[in-house]
Amino acid sequence: SYSSAKDANIMAVAAYQAFPDIFNVTSLPEIEIPSNSGITHKAPNTDTILTKVPNILFSKTGYTTLAGGNLTVIFKNKENHLIAVTMLGSTIEGRFSDMIKLISIL
Repeated sequence: SYSSAKDANIMAVAAYQAFPDIFNVTSLPEIEIPSNSGITHKAPNTDTILTKVPNILFSKTGYTTLAGGNLTVIFKNKENHLIAVTMLGSTIEGRFSDMIKLISIL
C-alpha cells in the first residue's frame, strides 16, 4: 500500500485527536515499562529531535525503501496552533535535521 505525506498527516491527527493520552507518550525521549516479573525496561524513542524542539505532542518515525527516512510530528507553534508535518524521502538520519529546518519556519 502507498500513502502520501497528506495521508500520514490525516492519520496522525485523527489518532492524536481520538487518543491523546496514548499518543502523548510518543513525544517522550524515553519511557520505562515494568514487566509482570518486576523488571523495568527502558524504551528509548527513535526520534532524536524530541529534546531539541519544544511542544512536540506526537511523533512517528519510519523508514521504507520507497519512502526513505520519514517522520511525522504534531506540535504547537509559537502562536499555540497545532501543526502536523510529515517528512518523506529523506535519509534515516537526515529526516531529523530536515524536520528541524522545516519546523523552524512554521
